[in-house]
Amino acid sequence: HDSGAARNLGVALLRAGRASEAIERFEAVLRTDPRDAKTHNNLGSAFWQLGQVEMAVLHLEAVARLEPDSAEAHYNYARALARAGRLTDAIGEYRRVITLKPDHVVAYYNMGNAYAQTGQLLQALAAYEEALKYRPEYPEAHHNCGPILRRLGRIEEARKHYGLALPYRPDDLQARRNLRTEAR
Repeated sequence: HDSGAARNLGVALLRAGRASEAIERFEAVLRTDPRDAKTHNNLGSAFWQLGQVEMAVLHLEAVARLEPDSAEAHYNYARALARAGRLTDAIGEYRRVITLKPDHVVAYYNMGNAYAQTGQLLQALAAYEEALKYRPEYPEAHHNCGPILRRLGRIEEARKHYGLALPYRPDDLQARRNLRTEAR
């Protein structure tokens, strides 16, 4: 039984939107090689596709454990943790990603979202600002800075960030509304 062929068939099934069938193939591979990180990653993707977040977390954690120096493995694990509502754990994994790849802009951004969701506004703002250091034109990060700055009473800075988001997303009605509200 060729585990490479089974994994490849699983990947093809997953790409075809047949996640349940893909899972069967990937699980067969893991029966012969339980430390196959690629297969754990594929299983994480398949379970994610089916909305089975806790199973995705389980397999993406295995990938992060098997590939401790992979920023991508830790990033995928962090995203799954966040989606599962385990925001404190997700923040820790995003920190690990940034340690491994200090310019991982989306890890900073997602870490900012997790901080914001846990009410840690200053940490969220710091994470968004780090993302913007690496990608100044990141409209979502600018947009997310606005409400935090507003809540902190820093209205002019909030306006600046809303304004910086608009050239990249001119149809962003929420940013336009926020900019008008802050103008009052």
